[in-house]
Amino acid sequence: MKEWDGLNYLLSATLAFILGIIINYQLSIHWIFDQRAISNSYIEFLIVTLIGVIGILLNLGIIFLLTEQLHMVYLHSKLAATVIIFLFNFGARKICLFTN
Repeated sequence: MKEWDGLNYLLSATLAFILGIIINYQLSIHWIFDQRAISNSYIEFLIVTLIGVIGILLNLGIIFLLTEQLHMVYLHSKLAATVIIFLFNFGARKICLFTN
């Protein structure tokens, strides 16, 4: 998003998060995990969103630290943050939502 419309990199990451949380939830419940620990889909989505909010805060912190403090190129910072946050989100969702 940042490269296409000139958004600030932190705002761009936040907007991407909103779209990503919705898509990730749908993929998780339909294709990835076949056992769900919570039967109420509203509570399940709330937990997914909470994990996502923690993830976005970590994501923004990592991007800020690498870009502003360590002077890495933004795209390298974003790539590093993406890998770390993917692992965090997947692991937290698997532990909290998709295991009995």
